Amino acid sequence: MDIVALDQLLTVGGFLAVLFVALFVIKTNKGKLKTKLTQDRRMAIGEVTALGPDARAMLLRIDEQEFLVVTAKRQAPVITPLGSQKSGTETGQETGRAADTPALDATTRARIAA
Repeated sequence: MDIVALDQLLTVGGFLAVLFVALFVIKTNKGKLKTKLTQDRRMAIGEVTALGPDARAMLLRIDEQEFLVVTAKRQAPVITPLGSQKSGTETGQETGRAADTPALDATTRARIAA
């Protein structure tokens, strides 16, 4: 009695051949497939780097605008807009604050300067 029959070997061989052909087709058309699959996406992660054992920095692109996102364990993520079309005074970039942090009004700035 045979352990492996001829038809089983042919089935496994045919399956492996189909897998290798699929691998070859995907590798040769990788660029076309990638643009087709990612063409409708509005958000993409550009790059991720580790800042420490529990902290990461990510470049996030949303609708042609880039953001720097810094995350750490047990802390809220810090999101900073980069390369905005607006001027630095409107987005708070001149002081390093995020866009949702309100800028100081003229009266408050005068009191601080005095």
